[in-house]
Amino acid sequence: MSKQRRSGGGAPVRATTMDLTGPLLLAGAVALGYWLLSTFLASRAAKRAAARPVVVEEVPPDAPWYVVLGVSQSASREQIVAAWRRQIRHCHPDKVATLDAETRRRAEARASRINAAYSRAPKRRA
Repeated sequence: MSKQRRSGGGAPVRATTMDLTGPLLLAGAVALGYWLLSTFLASRAAKRAAARPVVVEEVPPDAPWYVVLGVSQSASREQIVAAWRRQIRHCHPDKVATLDAETRRRAEARASRINAAYSRAPKRRA
């Protein structure tokens, strides 16, 4: 037996199993909400990444390898490699290619100092 409901005008409307307007509206609202949220979060992340300056710390050119890499002298090989990767990630030439010329120059100089320090690090540690 089908149920009857009243529409806004007062005339009875027969509800059938094909009445999908409610679920379709809900699905559309969910899809729209998901799209808005993902667009907002993506644009927010892009703005945050663009606003975040690349930190290029100045280290004296004659600093020991462990100071440049930010580890202790007795660091293990794994710690040295992890520190090198962490340091080079911020000033890699591919990472700073879209920035201004002065920042690129400083980042490239920092990257060369990090690579030189990594090559001077002891290889005997396992």
